[in-house]
Amino acid sequence: MTTLHYVKKARKNIYQNGKQIKRKNKKGVMVTAYDTSMPENKKDELIVKKGESYYWWQFAFGSKNISTTHPRRSQYLTRSEHLGGIYDLEDQLAKMTIDEIDDSCLDDVIQEIENIRDTCQERLDNMPEQLQEAPSGQTLQEYIDNLEQWQSDLEGINLTVDIDEDDEESEENSRQEVLDEIQNCSYPG
Repeated sequence: MTTLHYVKKARKNIYQNGKQIKRKNKKGVMVTAYDTSMPENKKDELIVKKGESYYWWQFAFGSKNISTTHPRRSQYLTRSEHLGGIYDLEDQLAKMTIDEIDDSCLDDVIQEIENIRDTCQERLDNMPEQLQEAPSGQTLQEYIDNLEQWQSDLEGINLTVDIDEDDEESEENSRQEVLDEIQNCSYPG
């Protein structure tokens, strides 16, 4: 896991690749570094202009990631493909609005949960038996179990809204209750 940092104003332009420079380190050995305040060539993309605000985060032993918009949780909280997909689905459910509630509003989310679960199951099945019983195999099995539980919980939500033609406020309240139930149904892991 890493920490997300916000920079109010960039002191210099920041380019995608940066210019390669050679310099001596503390021990006097020549090393190669990249100065991202200078473009590598004419095609090097300018990511952040001087004075612009941006976010940055960095995983251990990884390169610095930069974005001018707030990154998704799946970008800065994990490198795990499984958790990244789960975070994106949770965020998608959290952004759902009352107007999006219909019989098929959860179909895409449930299908994506199945895809992630199937990928985890495939990886677990392809592991040697000794690794399946090791912590990495147990972690995959926990993902699979939690994804199945989450899918079951979402499929159990009754999306039908009682519509009373005379009472629009009642319909609005019913839709809000369904939306609240959807948004409170999160990944159990």
